Amino acid sequence: MKLQSAFNLKPAVILLAAVLIFFVGCSESPVDAVTSPSSSDYEAMKQLAEQDETIASFEPNYNEDDAGTFLSKADGEIYPLRVAQKMRVVNKVFTAVQIDDTTAEGTITVTFEGVLFIAATSAPDAIFPDTVIQKPFTTIVTRKIIFNRVRFDGDVQVDFEHRPFRGWRVAAISLPAGGTVNSGIQIKIMTLTLQNGEVIVIDSPNDYFVARGIVRWQHILSFNSSTQVDIQLELISNTEDVDYVTLTFGGNVHGMNRVKKLFELVSTELTESGYLKVYSQSFIANRFPGHFHAVVNAYSNNTVYTDTAPVENDMWGVPYIVQ
Repeated sequence: MKLQSAFNLKPAVILLAAVLIFFVGCSESPVDAVTSPSSSDYEAMKQLAEQDETIASFEPNYNEDDAGTFLSKADGEIYPLRVAQKMRVVNKVFTAVQIDDTTAEGTITVTFEGVLFIAATSAPDAIFPDTVIQKPFTTIVTRKIIFNRVRFDGDVQVDFEHRPFRGWRVAAISLPAGGTVNSGIQIKIMTLTLQNGEVIVIDSPNDYFVARGIVRWQHILSFNSSTQVDIQLELISNTEDVDYVTLTFGGNVHGMNRVKKLFELVSTELTESGYLKVYSQSFIANRFPGHFHAVVNAYSNNTVYTDTAPVENDMWGVPYIVQ
């Protein structure tokens, strides 16, 4: 009789039970169970990110400081005469999710406060500037990091707790990308042509991972001194006028030996999304060994060629090593 009464449950009760089972099952999803690493693993990953040489080489080339004095262009004087940005970190946030026992992904989000210095002249043929305009602005830069931990040795679990950084290491890093929140200019594609003829196409910096000696990801660019790299940019701009697109590279951890160059406009085409423009430039690897970044800053025309318009900026960076 009890068995028969169970089958006579009202349909509404059965439906309610099914709904409860569904929600309980969702709350116990394995994805949710491995979302956050332990606090000690998190601190180990954060410390690794802060100490990584490749990651650390970005800021000395993003904060140009006095880089405007090194500005160069093949066809002579430019107007404005000098443009440089001075940046300082005001907030840095590191987050991490653990994918499985031996893999985690971290994200670094850095907020910079900057001042764009524009040394300009009202006469196109002038040699010296007659005014210096200062424009404050804020940018947010992000990059991702893949962490790996040593695997299990046979059937015996490795003692992670007493290993350096609890056994975690940086396996790969994405390219950095950022800029102002509101911007009338956006980099779409960066194409690098190496001296050996290899062509690298990048369309999403935070999804393009580079690694040192790990086949799964792209190898970080590694050059001998004096190696040339050609860069072509495709970007969308809200104006037909020439934008101000620069390349800063070669600065070591102290910002020494930093060089800045202005991109050349190759073509402009009106599309539904705005003006599609192609810019080109090249750089030669430092004669000094170490970790570096080539940083591309794209400023809208109004940013640099008017004294009242706010700063509109989009930035991509590419890490490289000189042997």
